[in-house]
Amino acid sequence: MSQCEVDAGPDVTICAGESVQLGGSPTVISGGSPSVTWDNGATNVDNPSVSPGSTTTYTVELAANGGCTDTDDITVTVLPAPTADFSFGPNGACAGTAVNFINESIGCAGCDYNWDFDNPASGASNNSTLSDPSHVFVVSGGGSQTFDVTLTVTAPNGCSDSETISVSVQESPTAILNEDVNFTQCLGFSQFFAYVTDASTPGGITNYYIDWGDLSPVYDSPVAPNFLEHIYNGI
Repeated sequence: MSQCEVDAGPDVTICAGESVQLGGSPTVISGGSPSVTWDNGATNVDNPSVSPGSTTTYTVELAANGGCTDTDDITVTVLPAPTADFSFGPNGACAGTAVNFINESIGCAGCDYNWDFDNPASGASNNSTLSDPSHVFVVSGGGSQTFDVTLTVTAPNGCSDSETISVSVQESPTAILNEDVNFTQCLGFSQFFAYVTDASTPGGITNYYIDWGDLSPVYDSPVAPNFLEHIYNGI
């Protein structure tokens, strides 16, 4: 009888939902005109890909010329994996308003959390390792912007999962008030004048509010200040 040998590959461990290839390198070590047969639903090729829902042992049988047969098996151990999920609110809030995120992941006792708020302009605050963080989105303009927030959860066994949800944020204008003279009066005069001009962005701002800081009436108008005069009294 001729010689033949088959290798199912080394035992492996995967997380639930992952796939793995069976078989060695090569699967058929020797044997003329070989054919392989796998059980438990694996495709009858040298290196089938499987994604078992629980720990499963797969057996491969080799048939070769001369009536030679050989078998080998491989055990795929499946670890439980968490399922990432979260909710948040409010949606569509103005930039500068804290948005609260609530972790609703399943199978996550002892998990590590990594939040990516898709908001690099917020600097170090763009990421969080808290279970239920809040984030203040930093974005300026006159419209709205969508951020794809991603939560990645990693269980103590090393298995992980991610969930991405879009968050809508209303952009906020950038307030800039140019002064035509310094707000400093060192000459001893009883009065001095300050002139200010709006340089805020974007251009379509609907209202302007200036508190002059001296208990005088504020400027509250839909008209942008342009070389607007204000008189300060006293040294």
